[in-house]
Amino acid sequence: MAPFSRQCAPSLALAAALMLVQLANPVAAEIKNEHKVKAAIVYKLLRYISWPDPASSSDTIRLCVDSNDPYYTAFSDLDGRHVRDQKIVLKVLPEPVVVDACHIAFTSAERDRTANSLIAQAGKGVLTVSDSSQFAEHGGMINLLVENNRVRFKINPQAAYKSDLRINSSLLRLAEVVETDSKPSKTAINLHVDSGAFE
Repeated sequence: MAPFSRQCAPSLALAAALMLVQLANPVAAEIKNEHKVKAAIVYKLLRYISWPDPASSSDTIRLCVDSNDPYYTAFSDLDGRHVRDQKIVLKVLPEPVVVDACHIAFTSAERDRTANSLIAQAGKGVLTVSDSSQFAEHGGMINLLVENNRVRFKINPQAAYKSDLRINSSLLRLAEVVETDSKPSKTAINLHVDSGAFE
């Protein structure tokens, strides 16, 4: 992906509106909505990430998710969408887990073994994302969380830099920044935002 410029980086207030969402009620609809909201957040996060070559000059961004993951359907809605001039292509994360063909690999908390496999393959230029507990502290890059019915996120920039990934500073200011096996250094901002902002 191309380097960031001032023109492509949204203001902090707008970024906050895009990143933090209050989940809908009632509870019966909440799980499905949570999946869609987290997938939408991942889509928005991609604007803030730069990959090393050759990924940065590719026409596509390969997003890998296990086809048996409960989030697979939600992420299928991103297939064919664009981030700047690159098209997202949804790929099935293979079993056993191999991330060499991926630019982004997501796994959910329901598949902790896959999360551990993603962490074990750090350093391959792949953005790793999960909502598994302590994913960022254990070496994952982006950890989506739900607290008080709100989605927020942690980022481990140390893990990202080891894979030569660049994270825009605007995104880091919105996140709870952690290092591998460490305590958080910053608390994320909490805002009420309509999920329609992700359309």
